[in-house]
Amino acid sequence: KSGFYGMVQDFTEKIILEKKLKLSEERYRLISENANDLISILNQNLKFEYINEKPCLLTLGYSRDEIIGKSVLDFVHPDDKKKSIKKLVDGLVKGKNALELRIKHKKDYWVWIEVKGRTFTDKDNNIKGILIGRDVTERKEADKRIKESEEKYHTIFNASPDIIYLTDLKGYILDANQAFLEKTKMSLNDAQNKKILEFFAGENLEDLKSQIYELRAGKILKGLEATIKNTLGEIYDFEINAVPLKENGKITRAISFARDITARKQAEQKLIMSEKKYRHLFESSPFAIWIVDLNGVIIDCNSTMKILPSKYERRELIGKNFIEVLTLFDRPEYFIPLFKSNFESFIKNGPIKPLEFKMTRADKVEKWVNISASKIKLADETLIQVLIQDITEKKEAALKLEKSEEELKILNRELEKIIFDRTKELRESERKYRHLFENSPFSIALLNTSGKIIDINSTTFKLFGFKKDDLIGKNYLKLSYLFPSETKPGLRTLQELDRKRPPMNIVMKPSTIRIFNKDNKMMWVDSELSTIEIGGEIMIQAIIQDVTDKKIAEEKLKESERILRQQNIELKELDRLKTDFISIAAHDLKTPLISVGGYIDLILLREKDLKDDIKEDLNRVLSNVTRLEGYINRLLDVMKIDAGKIEIVKKVENIYDIITDCLSELEYQINQKEIAINLNIPEDLELIVDRFRITQVFSNILSNAVKFSPNDGIININVLEENQNFLFKIKDNGKGLTLKEIEKLFGKFVTIGQATESYSAFEKGSGLGLYISKGMIEVHGGKIWVESEGRDKGAEISFTLPK
Repeated sequence: KSGFYGMVQDFTEKIILEKKLKLSEERYRLISENANDLISILNQNLKFEYINEKPCLLTLGYSRDEIIGKSVLDFVHPDDKKKSIKKLVDGLVKGKNALELRIKHKKDYWVWIEVKGRTFTDKDNNIKGILIGRDVTERKEADKRIKESEEKYHTIFNASPDIIYLTDLKGYILDANQAFLEKTKMSLNDAQNKKILEFFAGENLEDLKSQIYELRAGKILKGLEATIKNTLGEIYDFEINAVPLKENGKITRAISFARDITARKQAEQKLIMSEKKYRHLFESSPFAIWIVDLNGVIIDCNSTMKILPSKYERRELIGKNFIEVLTLFDRPEYFIPLFKSNFESFIKNGPIKPLEFKMTRADKVEKWVNISASKIKLADETLIQVLIQDITEKKEAALKLEKSEEELKILNRELEKIIFDRTKELRESERKYRHLFENSPFSIALLNTSGKIIDINSTTFKLFGFKKDDLIGKNYLKLSYLFPSETKPGLRTLQELDRKRPPMNIVMKPSTIRIFNKDNKMMWVDSELSTIEIGGEIMIQAIIQDVTDKKIAEEKLKESERILRQQNIELKELDRLKTDFISIAAHDLKTPLISVGGYIDLILLREKDLKDDIKEDLNRVLSNVTRLEGYINRLLDVMKIDAGKIEIVKKVENIYDIITDCLSELEYQINQKEIAINLNIPEDLELIVDRFRITQVFSNILSNAVKFSPNDGIININVLEENQNFLFKIKDNGKGLTLKEIEKLFGKFVTIGQATESYSAFEKGSGLGLYISKGMIEVHGGKIWVESEGRDKGAEISFTLPK
């Protein structure tokens, strides 16, 4: 039979599967396109076949078309390509955990992507990979910042010079920095097995424990002082601040910061000892010392009973105004206005001249006293320090020495100056008691009762040449090179003081002995010994004063008095001869000149028809008469200066007027050389001087300045105000002086090479002007000197006049 052979295949299941697949793909794409994470499919060559566009744009900045077909290697950071891509491929195959890669953003920066995925086989049996990527850049940056923060913390933690340690609530050490380990001499492992309290020592240990336990309650500890002992037994003082730390709102640990204050504590202890030591110096000073506020109220004082009347005890003086105390003097109506005026001037204008006066105490004893004042700073407060010194002996000695010849007067003034210089530094250094010790004009030594030298001040080196290392730590009885043989038997005074203890405050009267200085030179010294207590230990304070000059002066005074008695008759006769010569010279030399000058004046006035050449000759004679009279006057002044017979009559004079008068007399020479004069003198400057003599001084100095100035030169005239003087400076830019010329400038008949521009041979100087100027300045109580940098560099003459 014939017919069709056919086959019928059921495609129903296939169609259903295709519909399901299509529906699945649509759902997959819907999820993928709306996902926040990157979802992509790679082929075996790691090239993109698919990527969801929205996350791609948001995360990487690329559109889908810019990604599809390109290899993932085109976007991965070079450092991640080799290792990371291999891990990526292995992870896709084996299903390992996620991998982090840096993917390049379209705007040329790197984005951290956390990648997860698996491989699958498509309908054509091709192996492909599906990747899910999440942007973890912010997390990576946060991790980086955390790591950097940790590194900074550990750097600061270990680099801190202060101790830092962490403890748990039981006080066990969890961590400690390098400073802790160095101070405790332990390793970190050893320290972590110990409680922090095991390192504490001292009397306040129980108190420290209770305060540290308060950390558990959340209390912050500030300024806690503790003593810490390390494994070597070394003791340190620390100031501790501690802060409790919380985790999840609960206190679990505490961090503590400890600063080493050992040096500060030791300094505080030394300060206490120093204040005790030098308070004794304040109390045992040979001067009465008052500390007064700016209102005149006495804040503190030492014993003044040796100088002032004993109406008030020391405790009664404190708190009183010094004006009340002035009623103790015998003439309060005189002293109160005087002191009040000086006090007000001191507050307003600063230092004033020390007051010296004679007073009668309540016990009818007459005393000379010196009172000086200076401003000091104590605890940032400005106060006034008043020193009251009994100078009765010095004054009496001065009055006695004034009766002797001029050489002894000079010696006495030098001796007084030495004494004043040695005590001045002490008076000015009372701001701190330690400063008093170091700058005392006396040598001060502290010894124990066995005679061992504990401390000496720097004045010892100045007076005797010995340094501290030469004497400190040695027994004074064994310093044989210090004492002459005849002095040694009387040197066991310290043992006598030691046998007398108690009581304290034993003072031995001053004694004068001979010693050798560092250069083995014999010196006379006064020594005064007293006992003091320092740090609970009895010590001996020795105050030693060099009186060698005084001893020598006394011997010279005795010898000089003997010689003076022998020469007294000769000196009187010589003085009479000098006086007669000055009188003869004044009358016999000047009288003919006056007659000659008078007759020439008469001829010039009477004879009107004289020829011009005759008039010129007569005027020249008259000029030379005047010049010769000036020479004679200068010679007479020189003789008076040499004989000490200069007499001056001082009144209040205007210095500006005196200078301008002198410049007027030199106007012709100044204009001839076109010299510029810079006069910097106040027009109202007035001093008490002899006008004629001071005019001589300015005239001589200005005449020399004009004479030695070049054409178009400059002369500067200035005045400066000093403590008790006015300093005048006259400077030119002319010929200048050598050192040899400066040395002899103020001698008699000294002339320096003359200027030649405008001065003739007839105007050559006598060489007496500056010698006379020096004598006039000194008789006014001033000093004169000259300075020059050398030839053709000008010269400056300076002199002082008392206010």
